Amino acid sequence: MFFPLLFNMKAIVLAAGYATRLHPLTINTSKCLLEVAGRPILDHIVEKLNELDLDEIIVVTNARFYKDFLDWLPSAETKIPIKILNDGSTCNENRLGGIADMLLAAEKFPADEHMFIAGDNLFDFSLKEFYNKAIQLKKPLIGVYDIGSIDKARNFGVVELQNDKIVSFEEKPSMPKSTLVATLIYAIPNAKFYLQEYLQNNSAKDAPGHFIKWLLNKTPCFAYKFEGKWCDIGTKEALEEARLNF
Repeated sequence: MFFPLLFNMKAIVLAAGYATRLHPLTINTSKCLLEVAGRPILDHIVEKLNELDLDEIIVVTNARFYKDFLDWLPSAETKIPIKILNDGSTCNENRLGGIADMLLAAEKFPADEHMFIAGDNLFDFSLKEFYNKAIQLKKPLIGVYDIGSIDKARNFGVVELQNDKIVSFEEKPSMPKSTLVATLIYAIPNAKFYLQEYLQNNSAKDAPGHFIKWLLNKTPCFAYKFEGKWCDIGTKEALEEARLNF
């Protein structure tokens, strides 16, 4: 498959949250550095990203856990350079929020396209086809997953599709229209400019799903359906489930 020689994509792993729902496990340890299957969650993500032709991997963390990520870095098995970015926040109360962290990283590490991944997303599927489709489309591409339960879907951003185009997005709806939910695996060209415009006009800076819902009104957005195992480790129950299944 041919791609322009000057095209570049960088991956941004969002790891600056404080995971209060996982206390006491995450009081002194970033959720992304908790172990599943004998190694940190972040190692699993880096392994999947190393299958792609990326310029860099940027891990966005906070001031509290910044040193822990620097200590982790030498052990990372990677052929792609990894940079650790400190967003300056020190506690849950002064956190920047996921959307603001996306912009911070996109501004400091510019690229033609950015792939954003939540640092607590654990999955066993390859990202190669998602990556290839993103480059071909040159439009925002959102990884989606059939969670198989209306009850579980209430905890996520729920999408409706026409073919592969996203026609609606609801963040944590009380009455989900489907079981197809957005993972926090996005590929967005010109991400910096969209994020800047969003944050200039919107106060919700935390849940990235709010940004995706807004983005639908700015440009066509498409979905890529992942199949396999996927877990969003937001609670102790989800962590235990991940440790059983991976």
